Amino acid sequence: RIGQALPLFEPQLPPHADFIFISIGANDCKDATPVRQWVREWQRLLQHLRHRYPSAYIVCSSIPPFRCFPSLPYPVRAFLGRRSDLMNDLLRREIASFERSSFLLIPDIMTPDYFAEDGFHPNAKAHKEWAEGIFEELKRKKALD
Repeated sequence: RIGQALPLFEPQLPPHADFIFISIGANDCKDATPVRQWVREWQRLLQHLRHRYPSAYIVCSSIPPFRCFPSLPYPVRAFLGRRSDLMNDLLRREIASFERSSFLLIPDIMTPDYFAEDGFHPNAKAHKEWAEGIFEELKRKKALD
């Protein structure tokens, strides 16, 4: 969950970073973290990272499209899909207010071949395409110069 990220990872953060990639929120979505609290925690995290790394380019991944998860039964899959859409809309707006940052939407076309055997976590193919998406976003924003 996002509220646990900073206390957990703060001691491991490097002294300098050019790029920061954040992918967090699936557990907040599925475990019903209140949306207002979730947005406030995102704000705190982004403000902290911006203060610590003023020139770093920050890419924030969307919450995954739960409607595509093969392990989730209908109507849970549909409910979490709508909730993740709402949370992603709010995150997209929040990211837009931060300089040198981007929101990276995970496409809503994930088929079962993008999932590990558990039908919930992404597999190597999904991670590869995700990494390529991050790289393309950094190139598009000219953050690699």
